[in-house]
Amino acid sequence: MSSLPYRVLHKHKPKKKGQLQLTVGEIVYLTNKPFKKGYCQGFLANNPKKIGIFPRLYVEQLDNNLENLEQADLKKIIFQGKLCKRRSKFQKWRKRYIKLYPRSLTWFKNLSNQEPTGLVQLKDCRILQKYSKKKQSKQFILQSTTKSWTFNCTSKKERDEWIKMLNTQIKTVSKKFQYLKGKRKNTLLIDIDEKKPRLQRSLSRGSLYQKREKTKIKKKKKINTLARSVTHAIFEKKILGTPKKRYKNKPTTKKKSLNTEIFGVPLQTVIQRDNSKIPKIILNSVKYLEKNGLKTLGIFRKSGYKKQIDQYKQRINLGENLLFENENNVHNVTGLLKLWFRELPETLLTSNLYFDFIKIQNEHKDKKLSIELKKLVYKLPELNRIIFRIISELCINISKHKSANKMDISNLALLFGPTLCSRRGIYSNDVTNMQKECRIVSTMFKYYDFIFRNKEQFEELFIAMATKAFTQNNNQENDQLYFNEGDIISVLNTDDQEFWFGTLISNVEGKNEKIEQGFFPSNYVEKISEEELLEIFN
Repeated sequence: MSSLPYRVLHKHKPKKKGQLQLTVGEIVYLTNKPFKKGYCQGFLANNPKKIGIFPRLYVEQLDNNLENLEQADLKKIIFQGKLCKRRSKFQKWRKRYIKLYPRSLTWFKNLSNQEPTGLVQLKDCRILQKYSKKKQSKQFILQSTTKSWTFNCTSKKERDEWIKMLNTQIKTVSKKFQYLKGKRKNTLLIDIDEKKPRLQRSLSRGSLYQKREKTKIKKKKKINTLARSVTHAIFEKKILGTPKKRYKNKPTTKKKSLNTEIFGVPLQTVIQRDNSKIPKIILNSVKYLEKNGLKTLGIFRKSGYKKQIDQYKQRINLGENLLFENENNVHNVTGLLKLWFRELPETLLTSNLYFDFIKIQNEHKDKKLSIELKKLVYKLPELNRIIFRIISELCINISKHKSANKMDISNLALLFGPTLCSRRGIYSNDVTNMQKECRIVSTMFKYYDFIFRNKEQFEELFIAMATKAFTQNNNQENDQLYFNEGDIISVLNTDDQEFWFGTLISNVEGKNEKIEQGFFPSNYVEKISEEELLEIFN
């Protein structure tokens, strides 16, 4: 606890719990507990049980020799009266009841109101008079090192009385508080009418005069340099010829891009700089997220810390291979990955095929849309297709833990739709296109096995036998599988409940024929065991 007392200069109303209510003139003692900048902890002298926080600027330290004088500051009134006050020429005049104390000048809204609206310490103040105009003859100015207040009196006699009393009080205060040469102390100038308490620095008169002398010397130097420059220019024109052109604003040189930058660069250049088939940022981030981030709440929805993400970006652009070993926040890694996709000059689905994807989305439903999407996906460049496949596989693994992370395939598609399947520039902010983009991405996630796997990569789920004949009609498509009643089919995919995907193993006659794969209705087929299948072939 501090041994010296402090006096309250400004009223403080507590806005939060733990703050202390202060009134002007009270005495406070501070504790040694550290707090944020500009705040301190203390208690009132009258009630030491109440401890709270308050701004440090609202309080002034008292010396041991001047405790009695400070306590009697507000009780002993030297001079008082009604005056009009304003801060600047553009401000309106305000009527205030002003009281002069031994060390300060305070003003109130009314005589009955005990709470002051402003307070000025008289340590570093001086008084100026105006005699230029008739209206200004009744005015005087109280000036500090940086601020000034103009006061308007009713008569010249009243003005002279105020000036005498203020001058005498300023002299007495300056004798009691003499500062050592070269040292400065902070003083508080508060005006609640402005609602901006400031921290000003007190300057002695000697320092003010020194500043004026320095400005005069600088003006003389400028005049001498101008005269020299004029004579030099005349000499150049007559003897040396016309002077050379000088650019006021020098042409700015563009910063050279580093050879290791990865952000905002096409995919082919990224591969060349990484010396790998797939960008390292994707491999490292996906590996980290599969280990640590599958069950985190709001993955890819919540944003990370911007400063940390920018630091990672700078380190990767300088050529560092980040593995995120010491990273505890998953959202920083997801934010970095999304930022890399956003800064690509062209999205993964390319601008050439963008309108083809949107056209398909308008014409077909989920099952037929997946068939058409598979055709377009294999038209993409090989690198784009591989990256899209890695991210869709990651999103499917995240959706398996949706009970913990609260992220379905539809939620992930809303986040990745505009970043993976949009067109840079004109169509980037179109809301109608954004909905279509999200639907395209959600269907690609939903039918991942069918779209991204080749025919040879599918595994057989079970064997089924056709209960009805599924023949070709004019309205049906070419990507469907047609069979007769009693044919045997190997089922490869059952993601869609209405239509399954499979191959025809044999006809009714028992011939083993390889037929192209396709979709067929699930109602036309029944599952068969291995024993029943052997009986049919025997």
